[in-house]
Amino acid sequence: MFKKILALTAAVAVVAPAFAAEWMNDINAAKAKAQAEHKLILMDFTGSDWCGWCIKLRKEVLDKPEFDAYAKDKFVLMEVDMPRNTGKLTPEIQAQNKQLCDQYKVNGFPTLLVISPEGTVVGGFGGYRKAEDMQAILNKAIKANTDIQAAQKLPEAEKENALDAVYATMDPTALAAGGYKTKAKENAEKQRKEFETKIMACKTVDEWVKTVDECLTVTMPQNKRYLLDQKFTALVNSAETVEDIKAAEKVGREILETLPAQVAAQVKQQLDRDFADPAAMLERIKKMREQGEQK
Repeated sequence: MFKKILALTAAVAVVAPAFAAEWMNDINAAKAKAQAEHKLILMDFTGSDWCGWCIKLRKEVLDKPEFDAYAKDKFVLMEVDMPRNTGKLTPEIQAQNKQLCDQYKVNGFPTLLVISPEGTVVGGFGGYRKAEDMQAILNKAIKANTDIQAAQKLPEAEKENALDAVYATMDPTALAAGGYKTKAKENAEKQRKEFETKIMACKTVDEWVKTVDECLTVTMPQNKRYLLDQKFTALVNSAETVEDIKAAEKVGREILETLPAQVAAQVKQQLDRDFADPAAMLERIKKMREQGEQK
């Protein structure tokens, strides 16, 4: 009887739920499967045993039967795990995953990328997303793949504009992973350099804040966070009253709106702690300022 119970237990242990999706971990095998089945590859860059947001994403989205039903006819699923317990992976897979992180410029987790069987990045994002938001992004990636293929067949004179239009719809994480630089990104980088030159020329804090405010009236969305960071730093460093501290906190709250959800949540916790007592915050700043002047 005891042997029968053991046998039954073992059988139960290896039977996966009917909805469990297959997550591959060999990129060459994943590409071959995607090629044969005419699918894209969805790559989940994760820290499976230490990254809280990665674990949350798997538990609440990727391991749900609803996601499997959505993804199974569209994607080959590929896990790129960077665990602390490296014994979970063979040395070959560890080396492969590090190389993939380097290749696709992944330095934050979770990151999800959609690539073609040839390795072309067609979409993706960084951070946690709810199921409905993720599906919307992945649907955009599927369309982007079709549009990129169509653009590649156009004459050279038309191809650049067509590809630029596709890249303009991509998340910055996907753009960086693919090494794409849109005209909008180039213009934003040019504008930021102009802003940096103006801010560096400021001789007083008041002039610094005034210049930032002027730049905010004409900024592209990509540069808003940089300008708000500048204003927050100026207001905090020069604070003399509790009202100055409250003004800095207001700018800090504006910065939250420019951040990815998981980053914003962490920054909000820090803001809540630091600005819980504006008077105490002011005293800390004054003390640090005095110590800096003494040095």
